Amino acid sequence: MTEQLLLETALAELEAGVDAALGNASTLVRHLKKLRSVAQSGDLREISKVLGEITQSTGEVAAATSALAFEFDTNSYFPEKYLRELEAAAKERGLSAFPRDGKLYCYPLLVRIKAAERVVEIGRRTERGIRPSALAATLQKLQSKPTRFKPADFLKLLYNAYRHCAGAAGGVLTFAAIYDVLTLMPGASKEYTKDDFAADLYLLDSSGVNQMSDGTLFQFAGSTGTRNAAATFVCIGADGAEKRYYGISFGGDAS
Repeated sequence: MTEQLLLETALAELEAGVDAALGNASTLVRHLKKLRSVAQSGDLREISKVLGEITQSTGEVAAATSALAFEFDTNSYFPEKYLRELEAAAKERGLSAFPRDGKLYCYPLLVRIKAAERVVEIGRRTERGIRPSALAATLQKLQSKPTRFKPADFLKLLYNAYRHCAGAAGGVLTFAAIYDVLTLMPGASKEYTKDDFAADLYLLDSSGVNQMSDGTLFQFAGSTGTRNAAATFVCIGADGAEKRYYGISFGGDAS
């Protein structure tokens, strides 16, 4: 068993065992229905025969269900081994998936592995079903839906936070300062994480929008600022390249 198929194989084996038990249970149900029929008709010659079949089927069901087990070392598996297996499952479906720091970037989706809870988060959505093949199918389905991200609305949000912090437009303001403004409410940083903010910055960056509705231009800060790792927001783009965002400035217009 290769490392990439640890959980997938274990769950497939359990599924096969359940299918076998269901087959035995169906046989038992069929015999019980037959016994009811012969009892209703009073076919005395068939009663003993069917009772024997039921006894045999009952033993088979008991054996099949008692054999069901799921022995899997989740402690050593999460998060890294699971992340690699999920990446492989996503790529089998033709998805572009890139692991980084316990997360899987699958544009425009961000998958976080919540190892302690044995769940994953896709954006702000919690998924309890984490079988790699099933989750990869979910990712593919979600990718096919139109994104709800509206670059103009997000840009206006950035501008409002910018003006709150910087006052007059023109200078560079760090995204760290803007994020602090956006998450002032208690618990807001848990609902809207730094990863979420970085993903939105990337979506804005790749949207082609370069000015606000009133013509005010904006630009991301130069690459020198991204050397400050603590104040930099990082996202993995659709091509697997790392995108780093440090700050933004507003000023001027398109005329």
